[in-house]
Amino acid sequence: MSDTPSSSSLRTRLLLLLLSVCGVALPSLAVTIPPLCDLPQHLGQVRLLMEALHDPSGTYRIQPLTPYWGSNVVLLPLWLTLPVRWLGSASVLALGALFAAAVHWLAWRRNRSPEAAVLGSLFFFSQVLYWGFTPLLAGWPVYVVWLHFIQSPRATTPRGVLPFLLGAALLYWFHALWFAMGMFTLALNWARTRPGWKTVLLQGSAVTPVGLFALWWFSQLSKRGFTSPIFYERDFWVRISPVRFVSAAFGGMRDSVEGPVFILIVLWMGLGLWQHRKELRRLVDWALVVPGLFMLALSLVLPDLAQNTILMAERWVPFAMALLVLAVPAPRLPVQALRVWAAAAMLLLTGFTTLVWRAFEEQDLSGLEAAVDAVPEGARVLGLDYLRGSRIIEGRPFLQTFAWTYVWRGASNNFSFSWFAPSPVVLRRLRAPPWTQGLEWNARAVRPERDFRSFEYALVGLPDGDHEGLPQHLPLEPVTHEGRWRLYRTALPAPPPAPAQVAPTPKP
Repeated sequence: MSDTPSSSSLRTRLLLLLLSVCGVALPSLAVTIPPLCDLPQHLGQVRLLMEALHDPSGTYRIQPLTPYWGSNVVLLPLWLTLPVRWLGSASVLALGALFAAAVHWLAWRRNRSPEAAVLGSLFFFSQVLYWGFTPLLAGWPVYVVWLHFIQSPRATTPRGVLPFLLGAALLYWFHALWFAMGMFTLALNWARTRPGWKTVLLQGSAVTPVGLFALWWFSQLSKRGFTSPIFYERDFWVRISPVRFVSAAFGGMRDSVEGPVFILIVLWMGLGLWQHRKELRRLVDWALVVPGLFMLALSLVLPDLAQNTILMAERWVPFAMALLVLAVPAPRLPVQALRVWAAAAMLLLTGFTTLVWRAFEEQDLSGLEAAVDAVPEGARVLGLDYLRGSRIIEGRPFLQTFAWTYVWRGASNNFSFSWFAPSPVVLRRLRAPPWTQGLEWNARAVRPERDFRSFEYALVGLPDGDHEGLPQHLPLEPVTHEGRWRLYRTALPAPPPAPAQVAPTPKP
């Protein structure tokens, strides 16, 4: 693959990169609070990091060697430079720009179609995004650089040992799953290219120290309660169904254009393969095909939940598709037709996504900003999501909505990622909480006589019209009076609870 494209080609690539960045940024610019489930918790980790740095002997401690720092690397500069109210949309914009830039950079370095890179950038809008798995998204550019570097001749020389070691360390530091994928990709590259034993020994010795440290770190997690049973929700036949596959590749919106856009991308790939069927050995980039197919294979065999990690299988599909759409040759069509094809898919998906995100904020999150603004600085707030699901967004988009009270107002909540053993910032001392565990997943399990005594306020999400009867059933006094999300003052306040240890719940 050529590493030195012409200057005219580079200008074209930069223009198409700009198109991709503008496209993926469009939905985030239209809202204040994007529909990303875990995003407020990850922003909360940045705020906790600042608190821990300000008071090193305080409530929280920093874990510099935990393999989940990717989110903080991206979000911390935003926290330091932007008003807190802009952080939600700015976070999505930054992650989207990095995702698209990584795809276009890989296309440039591997001399692949820049129009295909526009299509590959669309897989940013996947379940990985909507669930708010920001450390995984942040680690994608690191993996892309690693994937290209291990193909380089420099990687087979003694001088390549240090870059190999640093690359493996970065993969680990950004996200443990990207480190595992990076090591599998290296092994697959050995199997595909069959380098000499000296190269294998050289590269293997470079990554071994990081691998041994990773094994040691994860052996400590079970001792700290971060374990869960392996769970398969979907059988093999469901996983290979076209509907399920589209849902895994995109899958963020209900009844949307994701299916037609996916078809446009598959048609692009199919037409390119058919028109170049006699030259596939030469024109297909097998260095991208192999890891892409490996990720797809993982989506068929991995469990749905393992080690407190949800969507363990499906989360690999969008990254696999981004690699595969680059790997196959572009259709043999006039270049203007290819650009119209790619731009149409981009406009269709991002334009529709923008409309859906606006509708989600105006309808499903109605009243939320006013409710969060009404929270006194540093108050104790219980989050109760009775909405559970949305009619336009898949999954559980309200699961961590209450955490915006911490991001914006510094409130303490009934759940925090600081209780997860692998988080970058964790509580220094853990004890059992005095309130019911798991209320973020099931608000109906709340026991008012016990749970409300630990909090001064409750942020409650209810369907339209249901708020009027809520104070009759629960000891709550309304603070805000409009929207699906409203703030209530609890009638049974008590002194703040001790730092808590909860049963781990699924984490990205």
